[in-house]
Amino acid sequence: MLRKACEETTQNPEAYAHVAKDVLIHWASNAVLESFQPNIQSALEHAITKDHKLVMGSVLQNSSKLWDREKHEHFLVLACKNESVTCMEYLIENFDGPIDKYGKALLEIVKHGNIELIDYLVKEMKRTKEKDERVYILHDVFREVVMKDMEAVARTIIENRWHRPNQSDIELANKLDGSVAVYLESRAAPLISATSFDDDDDLTLEDWDDASGEVDMEGWDE
Repeated sequence: MLRKACEETTQNPEAYAHVAKDVLIHWASNAVLESFQPNIQSALEHAITKDHKLVMGSVLQNSSKLWDREKHEHFLVLACKNESVTCMEYLIENFDGPIDKYGKALLEIVKHGNIELIDYLVKEMKRTKEKDERVYILHDVFREVVMKDMEAVARTIIENRWHRPNQSDIELANKLDGSVAVYLESRAAPLISATSFDDDDDLTLEDWDDASGEVDMEGWDE
């Protein structure tokens, strides 16, 4: 019954959300909720992939003791992977505590190239950063951004100090020869024009922050 409620919500989502609630309350009253956790999670994941927010919310609310922080983050990444917009928004807005897996969630959105959802997720990441000074390391995300040639997203990631471009990033961007390559080159240009080099001098990645006028990121992973 729970699985059906999570599947057939197109016509009357409120009714199926109520059905899901009744089933879970019944299981809880008979002290068997935990034993049905695999079934509940399977049904919940199906609701998320179909972006059935009302049913998903009903299931989460009425089986909350089954889901720890790691599971909630798993559901968020799944929502992003399937571009389940309303479920994604619900999971973020109703998440109790900081989210560590924003990077994985953002990677899934970037793969889809959905700029609107990227902007939404980045806004939430900025808010979290300001609230608890959380630092996100987005190496994999940045590489995908380069592949998709999303210059604005690349700029946002670098300016928020979520990734420091490495030689592999620069080589990939130059190979693709798109707007990201132009942006990365523009970051290095001021330093190159302002510095005199001997023939054997090298311009290192450590110099990039001085070129852009941003705070030094010494200690960051490459």
